[in-house]
Amino acid sequence: MLATDWDLDGTDSSRDRRYAVMPIGLDSLQLALSLPPSLTGMRVLDVCSGSGIQALTAAAHGAADVLATDISARALRFVCFNTALNALDDVVRVAEGSCYQPARGEVFDVIVANPPFVAVPPTEVEAVRPALYVSGGADGADVVRELVCGAVAAREGAVSGILAPGGCLLLVAQLPEIDAAHVWLLGAIRAGEAQRSAQRSAVEIAIVYDPRHTQSAEQYAAARAADYGCSAKDWAASMRAAGARTMGFGVVIGVLVRPAAANATGLVPMS
Repeated sequence: MLATDWDLDGTDSSRDRRYAVMPIGLDSLQLALSLPPSLTGMRVLDVCSGSGIQALTAAAHGAADVLATDISARALRFVCFNTALNALDDVVRVAEGSCYQPARGEVFDVIVANPPFVAVPPTEVEAVRPALYVSGGADGADVVRELVCGAVAAREGAVSGILAPGGCLLLVAQLPEIDAAHVWLLGAIRAGEAQRSAQRSAVEIAIVYDPRHTQSAEQYAAARAADYGCSAKDWAASMRAAGARTMGFGVVIGVLVRPAAANATGLVPMS
């Protein structure tokens, strides 16, 4: 049983939508269903936790320790309420902050995230005033890239970063150019490693999606702009300028392969 926030559609306009906590939608349920059926003894990090559905699912699947983080203090109050409601407050703890900042210095076997992923033109952010869980930047993937790159980035002097070797990242989002998302996400990882002069991480990335649910920038913009009373033409132009010609819904799966499974180049042998 979970308590969640109001749906933004048709709500009282006097409420400030920026502080709304994400209601449980199909993306939340898809991510929960993507979790391994057994997480016995594992440490799990739920980033952008919202009402805590992923944290509670992980705890119910046997995780020994779950950290739920969110930039919204209001969201974390929902998480605390829901963990108590389900008698899981001895497993789930909370911390406020952006992305991995609240978990600095910790290592997890599994990271789950349902981050902000709506493509919002930078020129419209002030007019739209989206909820904290909505905007993912001009192409919708700003937070996605930060989470994927940050998960595999090794800390200075350490073998790994926040994701343990052999660990798994599961992330649900609408992604620009989703058919090539595994390529541009890996490119973002490599660019970050080169900038830090860091050794290449042995990481595998896969995207699970249904191509029938892919939209053109114009289709996507028409729906989003209508929600906020903005120009669909300008919205689509902003997306295309950011390289987002199409948008598709999917699950990102990233696995940080144990060092022994990778060769000297940092590439993972495929069976």
